[in-house]
Amino acid sequence: MAKLANIIDIGHILDAWLPGKILYDRIPGLSVGIVHKGKLVYAQGFGYADVAAKTPMTPETNVRIASISKTFTAIAILQLADAGKLKLNDKVQKHLDWVRGDVAKLTIRQILLHTGGILRDGDTEHWSDDEFPDDQGLRESFLRTNPLRAYRGTFKYSNFGFALLGQIIAHVSGMPYETYVSKHILTKLGMEKTRPDFAHGASEHLARGYSRDIPKEERTIFTPVPVRAYAPAAGFISSVNDLAKYVAALAKGTVLLSTKSKKEALRPIKKTGPSHGKYGLGFEIDDIQGHTVFGHGGSFLGFRTKIRVDAANDIAVITLTNATNTAASDINKAIVELLYGLPAIKPKRSKKTARFATAYGGWYRSLWSDLCVVPADTCLFAFAPRLTLKPTDITVLTPHDDDTFEIHTTDGFSNAGELTIFKENGLKWGTMPYKRLA
Repeated sequence: MAKLANIIDIGHILDAWLPGKILYDRIPGLSVGIVHKGKLVYAQGFGYADVAAKTPMTPETNVRIASISKTFTAIAILQLADAGKLKLNDKVQKHLDWVRGDVAKLTIRQILLHTGGILRDGDTEHWSDDEFPDDQGLRESFLRTNPLRAYRGTFKYSNFGFALLGQIIAHVSGMPYETYVSKHILTKLGMEKTRPDFAHGASEHLARGYSRDIPKEERTIFTPVPVRAYAPAAGFISSVNDLAKYVAALAKGTVLLSTKSKKEALRPIKKTGPSHGKYGLGFEIDDIQGHTVFGHGGSFLGFRTKIRVDAANDIAVITLTNATNTAASDINKAIVELLYGLPAIKPKRSKKTARFATAYGGWYRSLWSDLCVVPADTCLFAFAPRLTLKPTDITVLTPHDDDTFEIHTTDGFSNAGELTIFKENGLKWGTMPYKRLA
């Protein structure tokens, strides 16, 4: 097992970095969770779930987690395989006699892998008119369309395909999709606030979803709608607090699935392209600094989300935002990289550290940039809050003399080896003055 950075120090950095990050990136709200050894060790919200009402974003705030829904569907399929009720190499027609043509010949495995050539979203315009098809509408859509032969055996992402998996789950289990996942996943894990789909009158804690930020234009506020037959692909609603229970179960490995099924799910079979790593059975699989992590991202009108799980280190990161085209995945990856790459500082706190916080911790501004200073146990961390942080973006300041610290960087830039001097109303970084902000 790799040695992780001190999570307490990570928390201090996130508390300082993320308020600035959402400000610079104009993200209405962000909630973050870190789960380690089954416990939610860091949970914080930033910004607003409702900007006009100034309702804070919190770890309890529900958002539409979008395509993270696909992981629940994949688990349901694998559970049914564990129970002997289906096989991954079964053709669709074995379980859905209404399917015709090339779709009927596809295997469940192909759909989980997105290698069947199935259209991304069928032939309906539900993403623009909010009229998501019900079960009958979905069936009619499938009967009107055929897979693209050119993409057979090649990764081609499909919400349409995962909606079809929902139909298979319902048929094989003998209960509606929502009932199955609620009974066998949500209730089992105590995910009391999570729902497979939006239901009118049951969403008092659902964050408002905002459109992307376009200069000189006001953001659109999207009205939540049920996605109906598309729930297995993109419908789920959840929070950091609830997803913490889910990712903890995924990290442990045998809570929801047999060891065999989990191994099968996380076997990276198909590359999704240079920027997206690999894909297993309903899970994205990445290599981050030599560590294998799995999970999924989600994108819905008004929401961007991401979960990543490192089973070897029994740690997971959750990032949920309430606006289209936000950097939820990038922020998530940055936190994972900090967990792997930040210098490990002993968790024991000292009186000196408390003085660090009082005397030096905070935001500073120069003509060139803003700077966050965060106290650790035996040093200070400094970084620019506008960045999507990497471990190499963190500068370590070690005590040199009273109010004076030596600058340590990994690349030799940013006044490496020189001194920063803290003054009453700011600091001097090399020769550059910074004013302390309130």
